[in-house]
Amino acid sequence: MRVLPMNVTGFTGVMMAIVWVWLAILPAEAQNADTLTTNLVITSNIKHAAIYINGDSTGKHTPTIFKNLPEGKYTIELVEKYGKKLEKVIQIYAGQDNEVQLDFYVGQFTIDSNLPLDSIVVNGNRVEAVVPVTFDHMPAGDYSVQVYESYGNSLSQKFFLSPGDSLFLPLNFSLGDLEVKSNLKHAAVWLNGKLTGQTVPALLTDLAEGIYDVMVVSADGKYKIGQTIKLKQGSNTLNLAFEQKNKWHYYLYGAVAAGVGGTVYLLTRKEQAPEKEGIPNPPDFPR
Repeated sequence: MRVLPMNVTGFTGVMMAIVWVWLAILPAEAQNADTLTTNLVITSNIKHAAIYINGDSTGKHTPTIFKNLPEGKYTIELVEKYGKKLEKVIQIYAGQDNEVQLDFYVGQFTIDSNLPLDSIVVNGNRVEAVVPVTFDHMPAGDYSVQVYESYGNSLSQKFFLSPGDSLFLPLNFSLGDLEVKSNLKHAAVWLNGKLTGQTVPALLTDLAEGIYDVMVVSADGKYKIGQTIKLKQGSNTLNLAFEQKNKWHYYLYGAVAAGVGGTVYLLTRKEQAPEKEGIPNPPDFPR
């Protein structure tokens, strides 16, 4: 039998192919074993600001530490809860402590009102607070504030907060009183879907100027009638009267009178009141 000599070129090609396959399946950590890593601490004078690195959200907030980052150049961006941003490009090195402090220019503002507030919205963020309330360590910039009183009427104000500012913002509503009358004795008075705790005749004081759905509901809950009014500053009167059509139905008659500076605005409407078992909570406003 004749033995053929080994083809050296073919053997070398096979070995090279094996090496390439081995490199392809080698874990990335092993291939980058020589990559130098380090830790990075990020702090700010604004707590809980969201941290972005090279444009990507990290899911972390100030202050925090990032471990085993490859040394190199990074773009750090902080976004605080009211939308203000601060960005800085840094270089971190292995073998040393790396810390970056990103501080916002800050000021403060105080919000007050002549009515208790249901909520305050600052740059789209709802805040539950009792006025007067001070917002401290707020990043400088543009702000939009809305305040809502308990019946849903609102006021808003836009302003610019400069570094070091201490602003006072009195957001005061124009106020009016509303007298509600009805020939249906002891009917409960509802205002914008809320039970006022009063029965007719009722005098509701210190109401914010605005639109209101006013309703009276009979003591047994069977009858209700309502009117949408525009409450103006000063004294306002609403008369919601029932006329008995037969044993089972009542009809509204009467007028709405809003007295402002000696002027009387008169509206009339006639409408059947639906029967209802029990006082609804909140009642459906009749349209």
